[in-house]
Amino acid sequence: MILGWGFRNLASFASGKHTIAIVRHGENIWTKERKWVGWVDVPLSSFGIKEMKQCAETLKSKDIAFDAVYTSLLSRAIKSTNYILDELNMHHLPVHKEWRLN
Repeated sequence: MILGWGFRNLASFASGKHTIAIVRHGENIWTKERKWVGWVDVPLSSFGIKEMKQCAETLKSKDIAFDAVYTSLLSRAIKSTNYILDELNMHHLPVHKEWRLN
């Protein structure tokens, strides 16, 4: 899961208008097999990778300037985050990894 928030400029920040984007990680291999996953660290499926690339393209088209990213410690969430940051060319953003988001 990715939780990011951004604002275009200082004026929009001062106005209290922010954008929050919440993205669930892509499909994982157990979900594809209809198994319950929970906190088990199961990798993304090939379809899940495709989902994240499509999600990144959608976010890119919205032209949102994010300030930070929050993700769980599970590899499927971290890899989902990386696919999105790759497409947005935003690897400079601070990425906060939090077990409470697992």
